[in-house]
Amino acid sequence: MTFRRGIGWLIDSAENPADCRRAWSNEPRNPYLIPTGETFDLISVDLRLGLETADLLRRRRLPLGPVALDYSARRAGFLLPPGSRDTFERLVFLETLRAPQYRYLDEGSFAVLPGPVALAADRHQWLISPPYRPTPELRQATALALMLVAAAELLRRADRFGDTPPPSAPTADQTDSADFMDAVDTALKRMAMNSAH
Repeated sequence: MTFRRGIGWLIDSAENPADCRRAWSNEPRNPYLIPTGETFDLISVDLRLGLETADLLRRRRLPLGPVALDYSARRAGFLLPPGSRDTFERLVFLETLRAPQYRYLDEGSFAVLPGPVALAADRHQWLISPPYRPTPELRQATALALMLVAAAELLRRADRFGDTPPPSAPTADQTDSADFMDAVDTALKRMAMNSAH
């Protein structure tokens, strides 16, 4: 069986590539357990937060790698270049005092990834399919950290909307949110300028 683009390097990432290839040849809809940390790292977040984060990254045309979804567990997994943990975690904690919940999977962990032809009704699906070959993008961890924090803040604000009548003047929390979004825009502009040089 010839697999669609991007699946070959995932097969090679498996502990037993021959077994992975055979499994996906027999049933390409089935997920497969693949170790993290060598070919890719993975950030696992709540599904709603993951979808919002991916939407922000796409709308701003920022670097975005493959994204796997697990609808039963209500999780989204963002694949990053291996060794991105320090950059990602440093930026998350620099950007907010209320870091969104996530799990960082690198060396010693495993991720359940969708099969090459997962269908719309399947538990495991690709939101963003893997590229033909992994192309490490240095800004990917930076963009994901910034947009994950921004998405978490947007969802917090959306969840608060309508809970209480709007005050006549902005609350301290609303001012902090506005300041945060300004800081995100500034960081993105710096990122764009650095990539232009």
